[in-house]
Amino acid sequence: TREAAAKFLSVVAMELGLDSESDQECDFSDLNSADNTLVDSIMDACGMGIFKAQDMFNPKSVLTRAQAELTVARIVYGMDAVNDYADENDVTEFVAANEMLMDAGIITVNVNGQSAVKRGHLALMLLRMSGMDLPDPTPCTVGVDCPVLPGTGDTGQVVEVKAGNLELSMVSAPANGSSIPSAGV
Repeated sequence: TREAAAKFLSVVAMELGLDSESDQECDFSDLNSADNTLVDSIMDACGMGIFKAQDMFNPKSVLTRAQAELTVARIVYGMDAVNDYADENDVTEFVAANEMLMDAGIITVNVNGQSAVKRGHLALMLLRMSGMDLPDPTPCTVGVDCPVLPGTGDTGQVVEVKAGNLELSMVSAPANGSSIPSAGV
């Protein structure tokens, strides 16, 4: 959801030491429908310029691929730079973000912008954005050390990505493909 993404993105931005602020007035009229534990994160993400201040935030809505790319571009370049690129090239902010991230190698393929972003793809964009090398997967046994994935074999690998108190573990099972995206983002 957009509210969960706000927490993840704001924590990652702070953990990476990105000191971005916006001068926008963050006053969403629909935060009463948000999870109370995530309201501060929504306001932090808006205050950092990751999300644009508008009348409504739509906290329970799915974060689309285009929205995810836009938020990552705002973390990398800042809200003003993304807006300037859009204005100079006569494109939307979504197209500007996509082009900027593609040029930087943070994304490598174009995907339907209206599709829901996957957690693993968002994590990969953030890893590429941070300049960090992708962590090496560590062997584990599915069902013992790793969660059981439907239709997979009995061995897999796990990668853990941490940002503050947030942790994302991705498991791959070689017999059936991988849940750790290494391409296509």
